[in-house]
Amino acid sequence: VLNRRCVEAAVMTGLALDCRINKKSLFDRKHYFYADLPAGYQITQQRLPIAVDGSLAYSVCVGKKLGQAVTRTVRVRQIQLEQDSGKSLHDDLRSQTLVDLNRAGVGLLEVVLEPDMSCGEEAAAAVRELQLILQALGTSRAIMAEGQLRVDANISVHHPGEPLGVRTEVKNLNNYEIQRQISELENGGEILNETRSFDYKLGCTVPMRDKEGKQDYRFMPEPNLPPLLLYDSASLPAGADPQQVINIDRIREQLPELPSVTREKLVRRYGMLPEHSFALLVGIDWEAALSLAAGDALQGAAGGASRWLQLYCRTRCDDLGSPALMISATASEVLNKYLLKVASDEWVSLFIV
Repeated sequence: VLNRRCVEAAVMTGLALDCRINKKSLFDRKHYFYADLPAGYQITQQRLPIAVDGSLAYSVCVGKKLGQAVTRTVRVRQIQLEQDSGKSLHDDLRSQTLVDLNRAGVGLLEVVLEPDMSCGEEAAAAVRELQLILQALGTSRAIMAEGQLRVDANISVHHPGEPLGVRTEVKNLNNYEIQRQISELENGGEILNETRSFDYKLGCTVPMRDKEGKQDYRFMPEPNLPPLLLYDSASLPAGADPQQVINIDRIREQLPELPSVTREKLVRRYGMLPEHSFALLVGIDWEAALSLAAGDALQGAAGGASRWLQLYCRTRCDDLGSPALMISATASEVLNKYLLKVASDEWVSLFIV
């Protein structure tokens, strides 16, 4: 049975990433055999996903001291709903692999990006921006340490000016994969389009399965799920029960302010440096907090406030072992107190630069 909340989260994410939402999408079975997939197939959206053709703008800091902010864009190929697999736990000391099936069968939202990033720093910045967007939307807490946000980065190497090389995917070992591909090409070898896993006994990666071949995965229409139909206000059937249909326009109206918009306000209204605005914490109403202490004393203090709050939250995260999202409410209260002191000239000399 399709989970309504999963569909709403997919539509909301697609709108936030400027995707085209397909009013009709289809589900497929993707067959492969692996220990963490007890059914022997995965439900996915190979033929007609729920959202396509979007974009994600992100910023990276460049320069000698990383003090210059540059905005770049990566294209979003598609967003699709899937059925999650289990989790393989590798114990290299005992040469054992355990399988955790607690999340098997749970709804999964996959965002597929185009190969528009050329280094690990850009990929990390894009993932961080996506994480902030998901947290702002409320579609996911996106805490990577808890497996709520996972990244499968495909790696390809090529000489400058030449087309992109053949890509491969290695779970959680992408730095290793870069070196493996370079060594393979330098020795006259060929890179295959495949998924690879790391063999702890051999100390190297080994092929798992061919990456994109339809014959290998034996894609077929999912027989237990009918086509997913969405509507906008113009196509909504007369007398339709709001609980039985999903209105794209209604979800669009409920979209919260995205991190990029908040960041722009902080830079434009309060003089925060762009490189300081990147480390925003979702859950803090920055604009409201800064407005509490608005006045001549606050002009230029936003940069100091952001640096101070980042240090506070980083320390709290280390002390409590909690992700930043967990302490955002407390951080917001602390920020308000700090800004009120700034406005009263008590700490201006410490933080305004």
